[in-house]
Amino acid sequence: MKSNRRIKVLHLISGDLWAGAEAQAEMLLSWLKRNPELEVSAIIFNEGRLSQKLKSLDIPVYLLDEKRNNSLLLFMKVRKILSKDRIQILHTHRYKENVIGGLAGSSSGVPCLVQTVHGLKEPFRGIRKMKADLYNLLDRWTTRFLFDQMILVSSQQCGRFEERLNGRRTVCIHNGVDLQKIKANKSRIEVRRNLGIDKDSPLIGTAGRLVPVKGLNYLLKATKLMQSESPRLKVLIIGDGPERKSLEDTVSKLGIDSQVIFTGEREDVYDLISAMDLFVLPSLSEGIPMALLEAIALEVPVVASAVGGIPEVIIHQSTGFLVQPKEEQALADACLHLLGKRASAKALAREAKKTLKAKFSAETMAQKVSQLYEVLAA
Repeated sequence: MKSNRRIKVLHLISGDLWAGAEAQAEMLLSWLKRNPELEVSAIIFNEGRLSQKLKSLDIPVYLLDEKRNNSLLLFMKVRKILSKDRIQILHTHRYKENVIGGLAGSSSGVPCLVQTVHGLKEPFRGIRKMKADLYNLLDRWTTRFLFDQMILVSSQQCGRFEERLNGRRTVCIHNGVDLQKIKANKSRIEVRRNLGIDKDSPLIGTAGRLVPVKGLNYLLKATKLMQSESPRLKVLIIGDGPERKSLEDTVSKLGIDSQVIFTGEREDVYDLISAMDLFVLPSLSEGIPMALLEAIALEVPVVASAVGGIPEVIIHQSTGFLVQPKEEQALADACLHLLGKRASAKALAREAKKTLKAKFSAETMAQKVSQLYEVLAA
């Protein structure tokens, strides 16, 4: 830009989890901070991994604990920060933040409101479901009437929102990964030994929040189908979430207890994924999943559902295998095929990484977001 004044950008995100949205926000902010034409900061509603990472990057962080502040107090405090700092662009990342940020930003005179839609909202039950339904209703209203721009992470997602908003205010910017940061620190043999898995046993797995939309029950059913043909097969499920108990019960009912390992939340996710022969993503819906991009960066062959933005990353039989969602037999067949042809599977993984470098880098993502900010600020 020609002006000497930097654009003041503030990101608003809950930070109660460490999932795809949080990982993308941290990565995006780390790259935006390098842009001399931007002055970036963040408001986080929960102390945790995201707030700690942003502080370690010397990004100014306002921590507003939502456990001590109800929605009205959060709105008032966000509004005060936006006015005090004279924020020019407010960028929100989830539906609750869209509502609070949209109302606070518009009432405090923030010139531009931007939101990223990362994927489907997580389902809740009981009181939490009632609260979420109310926020979803308010989210639709604030999005339609208050926000200047929506960033969608896949073309499929963008098409859906273009219909809702009559083609206005939507742009597709794919998720990205920092390839230099994604690497395993331990050998495949060491990781397997620590998990009690033989070095020659076929190992497939997945990583992410254990929620219904990830379709993990279909992976477990596929495991049962593969049992007779591949009795030494092991399945690694990395992550935690509300579906864990249900999934563990399914494992017991299917009689595959000796094959499936639940790791829970782990800090060494890259080591675990790198030790796999196949990364499997049986999701029912997705944007551009971070775990998929990370597996590709680690050159692990992929079998995934052909949903959401996944076909924009994986080309069937060229950079991986795609199957229809909820089809455990097709999932099992694809896994067995690639496990039986290791050289071909590795060739697919190498091609996938070439695509990743060309289209899904963190630098490319940050450049496109920066260009969007400049257009909006102008």
